Amino acid sequence: MTFSKQITCRIFTIPLEHTGRRWAFQVQSVPESVTEAAGQTSLSELATKIQGKEKFNDRLQLLSAWGTAKAKAQWADLEGAPPKSLKKRLANLGNYLLSKIHPAENFLKSIPPEFTTLHVVHPADVHSTLVRRRIRLIAKRGPNIHRWWTYASISALPVTFLLPSPVFFYNLFRVHANWSSWKGGSRLLAHLEQSSAILRTSSQIKAKELKGLSHPEKEKGNAGQTSMPVLRFESSKELSSKIIASKEKKRKAGDKVPSKQIIDEQLEIICKRHGLDLPSILRWRNISVQA
Repeated sequence: MTFSKQITCRIFTIPLEHTGRRWAFQVQSVPESVTEAAGQTSLSELATKIQGKEKFNDRLQLLSAWGTAKAKAQWADLEGAPPKSLKKRLANLGNYLLSKIHPAENFLKSIPPEFTTLHVVHPADVHSTLVRRRIRLIAKRGPNIHRWWTYASISALPVTFLLPSPVFFYNLFRVHANWSSWKGGSRLLAHLEQSSAILRTSSQIKAKELKGLSHPEKEKGNAGQTSMPVLRFESSKELSSKIIASKEKKRKAGDKVPSKQIIDEQLEIICKRHGLDLPSILRWRNISVQA
């Protein structure tokens, strides 16, 4: 698979406990201008763009982005309704249902359709191998779960169509959410597997070079003929210092908390600085079992 330009998917890894049992993963958000542009596209313009795409997946992604932007605009209208109105009650019910969704689903759903570089930012006091292993575990489990729920939600569409419209539209939303998480997890897992294969091949070439059993220029030339996925890890001392600062702050206050647990005040600072969503990260803390 070749790419015309370099696209980076940036993932932030935040351990919520020093024991490593609870983690938060989040993809750095897409600029609002991109989603707003998709939502402002008319149906005729959307049809023209879809006809210009040759691949079915490209057309589906374009339609998905347009529908997501429109749904966000409609949801914002519901949340802005008067407190005791029917729209506001529907918005509150929807927010309650959304709060019950596993955070790993939102994480996989936010993986971009195409990217060449996976850039993982993690605390300096956590080894990159452990971070990669945890991300791979989520990427391996997620597609199997969400593929099953995608087919189950599609099968329920005829039944929910006969029920009140909010039930049908919520089920339709679940179809899209599970499909997006399924495909996002598959893309993430494929990238991790391909980058690992490249790393193993590079190690074998270097080993042969040391033994004098290969021609490095020829093998490197063959390996570089196609655009290959890139996996990069960035250790953040700033993120680690926030964890330590949170621990020291709690110690001075005399409160008993788990070792190096991030408190909400410091976590909010991290989210604002890097464009992360605080409520989504806090959901990882509340689940009993990590995916």
